[in-house]
Amino acid sequence: METDRSYLKERADHILEFDGSIRSAVLLTSEGKPVIKVERPGIPPLEPGDEVDTVYAKASIAIGMSSPMNKYYGRLRTIILMRDKMIMICFNLPARMMLITTGPDFQINRVEELGQFIDQLNLD
Repeated sequence: METDRSYLKERADHILEFDGSIRSAVLLTSEGKPVIKVERPGIPPLEPGDEVDTVYAKASIAIGMSSPMNKYYGRLRTIILMRDKMIMICFNLPARMMLITTGPDFQINRVEELGQFIDQLNLD
């Protein structure tokens, strides 16, 4: 199990190389539990440490709430939340979720490219 985590973390580290504005990437279970997390060194998180689990759980709820519509519209692939201080991008992988936080300067037109990059990392 620890070998799997090391492998996943090594793969996920490449996400930070995709764009300099990416702050962090967290691979979550469908229940919102973190599997691995990578953060850009020197950039502190915006939320207090005791709020992190709540953020993850709410991301999983957002994906879960949309699943009844899958039979009509297909599987939800991506959720983008644009805030004043950051952008949160949630990729719905087949068995897990990837939650990416970026600075507000991240170019939204690169989301599809980022999703394809994450798919190539085989994190699921």
